[in-house]
Amino acid sequence: MRKKVFIIVCCVFLLIMIGVFGYRGYLIYGKYQVSSEYLAQEEEIKIDFSTSCEFPLERYTVCLPEGFMIDSDNTVDGAMNVYQDTNGRRISFASIDEDLAQVFEDVDGSFDASEMLDDVNIENMVDLLHYLDRYGYSNINYFSSMRDVKLNYVLSVLFENTIPDSDRSYITGDYTGYVLFYDNDYEVNLIHNHRRYVIYFSSNHSPVPFTESDIVSIIGSIQFKD
Repeated sequence: MRKKVFIIVCCVFLLIMIGVFGYRGYLIYGKYQVSSEYLAQEEEIKIDFSTSCEFPLERYTVCLPEGFMIDSDNTVDGAMNVYQDTNGRRISFASIDEDLAQVFEDVDGSFDASEMLDDVNIENMVDLLHYLDRYGYSNINYFSSMRDVKLNYVLSVLFENTIPDSDRSYITGDYTGYVLFYDNDYEVNLIHNHRRYVIYFSSNHSPVPFTESDIVSIIGSIQFKD
């Protein structure tokens, strides 16, 4: 009788252990697996504050080139302001709260990522890009800590859902942020007081496309109000 009870207990224990190890494997190699690779890009564009204008947006002022007028058809009140010139070029201005833990929750929501992001001093997308440039994604195996597995997953979700597949450069000087390049279009992301300001320059097949010099000049005129 005792032998039979012992065998049953051993079988139950073995099944529990198989379940535990199997579930851990599912988390590491299934649910939280990172399949993509991160390619570091450390190019920089230096932008210093150069001049100011009284052209007001909600949270800052900026100098718009001559000829740009409000594009009412594409402007969304309270969300995005769009300006267009006679050559068809457009400049769009928008801003969002830079809360990466909330972004992860909105996109995935598997767990609260705020504490682990704080632990590695990642407050915004520039911090995240610098972290990945330095460390990349961790080499995860079965014996990795679950914290490392989850952090790896959080970084990949944030990167893949925020940074499109494009070349990019860090903004240095008087501003903090990065620029994404799409042929003749540019997307500038500035970080200021826990917000990310997105300025999109669309040449829109214009015979006079935006140049990097244009971007530096316009961004260098931005003066935040807070």
